[in-house]
Amino acid sequence: MIEAHAFYRDETGKIVYAAGEHVFLVPVTTYAEQRFFQVYGKGKYVQTKYMPWDEADPQFRKYMRSTKAESSGRATFERVAPGDYYLATSVTWVPEDSFTAKGAAIYERVTITGKEKEPVKVIVSGR
Repeated sequence: MIEAHAFYRDETGKIVYAAGEHVFLVPVTTYAEQRFFQVYGKGKYVQTKYMPWDEADPQFRKYMRSTKAESSGRATFERVAPGDYYLATSVTWVPEDSFTAKGAAIYERVTITGKEKEPVKVIVSGR
């Protein structure tokens, strides 16, 4: 089981949770590694205004799982097979002095061995 907690620090340092956002569990494959590098570069976040919006290969989506984060930015994936995965989501907010939403796509990589006795806890913050 994977227990994720997804949030992002905005430009003022305030923590914004991934409340209600889709959280994706993506098996690490050669294609996934290339895709994540294309989207995120060498970092673990990208501001959504700079995110490329091209369509992924349908086979890529076929093996992804998703759930929605709770209001606290927490999400759970049960019955996860051993392997390496990306946990990815986005965080959006509207600054108090703006009408335009801001946001970031963030991810973290996690390994499941199959020998875990407790849930694997993962912080997804883009750092």
